[in-house]
Amino acid sequence: QYTDLTALMDHFLLTVLFGSGNGDTAGTLWATADGVHWTPSFASLHTAYGLTAEGKQTAATEGVPAYSQWEVLTYEGDNLLWKRLCTVFGEELKVRYSQLRATVFRSPALLYESFRKQQGEIEAELLETEKELHPALAADAVETEVISRYLQTRLAAMDAWMGYGK
Repeated sequence: QYTDLTALMDHFLLTVLFGSGNGDTAGTLWATADGVHWTPSFASLHTAYGLTAEGKQTAATEGVPAYSQWEVLTYEGDNLLWKRLCTVFGEELKVRYSQLRATVFRSPALLYESFRKQQGEIEAELLETEKELHPALAADAVETEVISRYLQTRLAAMDAWMGYGK
């Protein structure tokens, strides 16, 4: 009654897909138009696509729980809201994942194009300043091939977690 369930599920699934290290905590910005219903959005994705805050690459499957058809959908992070979302709305979450997987998550290339389009809206001067401030993060971890490969592996892990295609 305090949030739009679809928006909450979408944010959660994107957080897991992007491997956003802080997308379930400080990296989430909550907005409301009426003071009652809250919608999550990303405040920052600086630890997305397997990058740590130190600029190191993590395994694309890190943080995606294993799937078991006999158990309730589980989330192993520290965020109580995400744990409850998985426990209480696990079946709805699987349905929503299937919908997204058939559309906007259908290919790493489509996701990457969305990333590049958004990045193109950032002024070149700001990107250069960011590279100067965080040289470790400016490595080739944001290149097309690396992100595409990361998303492809991540989607396969999420497919297994959600029981997609089974």
